[in-house]
Amino acid sequence: MNQFDSMRLVYLLGALVLVTSGFWGRRIGMGQLLRMALAWLGIFAIAYLIAVNVGPIGRALGVTPAATASRGSV
Repeated sequence: MNQFDSMRLVYLLGALVLVTSGFWGRRIGMGQLLRMALAWLGIFAIAYLIAVNVGPIGRALGVTPAATASRGSV
């Protein structure tokens, strides 16, 4: 583990402490916490799948990507 990995671990642990303290302060039950976590996971999974498959989705809908300038011409 190098210096950057250890700093990333400290950052992630700090973020986890902030999120956990926020839920603890609101007295959210474990069931509701898991439902919200799964909902957010689903939202990010759908957004990821759309971003990864934007080309095939556009072709299926008949939308062509915007024309880009060629790099060779000035």
